[in-house]
Amino acid sequence: PTVLVDVKAWEPIMQQEVFGPILPIFTVKDLEETIQFINCGERPLAAYAFSCDCKIVNRVLDCVSSGGFCGNDTATHATLISLAFGGIGLSGFGKYHGKFTFDTFSHFRGCLLRCMGLETINKVCYPPYNDHKLQLAISASEIKRRGMCSLL
Repeated sequence: PTVLVDVKAWEPIMQQEVFGPILPIFTVKDLEETIQFINCGERPLAAYAFSCDCKIVNRVLDCVSSGGFCGNDTATHATLISLAFGGIGLSGFGKYHGKFTFDTFSHFRGCLLRCMGLETINKVCYPPYNDHKLQLAISASEIKRRGMCSLL
């Protein structure tokens, strides 16, 4: 393992995603500067926040976009098959582990099969078009509200 101290933001090690065993130590003045620094770059594969104060961990979770997140832990999330693991943006696409792997490498295809026996209902969709068909189409696609509910 290699620990790099007093690393500056412009140095090459801070310009790319780091895969161990290298740990660059970059100093910031507070949590807000940390969040701003992370959000100014590409979204990381994972974000880690360590603090005895759960508000700090939750703030990082809420404000930083990353493929995965660990609060007060490092690699455990990568070992749990019940938790999706993967990147976002340039750090990778897809989620892996258990069913998440199957879903990542599967194509979910939306399919619609319409029964021809109901074709008379669909006459409104076909020419010749007229004002009556237009009004029926508009009425069928409007959102209707009753009290606090929307009926589609």
